[in-house]
Amino acid sequence: MDKPGPSKKRKVKDENRQFQEIWTEKYFFVWSHNKVVCLICKNSVAIAKEYNVKRHYETQHPTFTKFIGELRKQKMLSLKRELIGQQAMFTKPIQDSETATEVSYEISRMIAKRSRPFNDGDFVKECIEIAAKKMCQQKSLRKFN
Repeated sequence: MDKPGPSKKRKVKDENRQFQEIWTEKYFFVWSHNKVVCLICKNSVAIAKEYNVKRHYETQHPTFTKFIGELRKQKMLSLKRELIGQQAMFTKPIQDSETATEVSYEISRMIAKRSRPFNDGDFVKECIEIAAKKMCQQKSLRKFN
């Protein structure tokens, strides 16, 4: 008799599960940052399977079944906008921080290039103009001229 070979365990990543766009309208779920995220409660589902998505929707949000037709689409779009806005709230400070770092490098380069201390009035104005152009692009042209 032959011995059975070692059993091969199934792995989730080998199943090639993919998010289906129809889940957005049916269950209020979207694909965001490599996760399937509920638009209503902002929780993610562990595995991108329709069964998991449907179970979450039916058990956690049964009141949303009352939305049908155009009202359902409007609700889905407003929840989508809310999620995007919430995610943008975290990326904007990072971008601002990176811009501030770039400005400080630019001003440091100017100080080193001119071999001047940071106390000459025209030089200070020039540095402020550079900072204003990078940090607040629309307002800087009117306020510092």
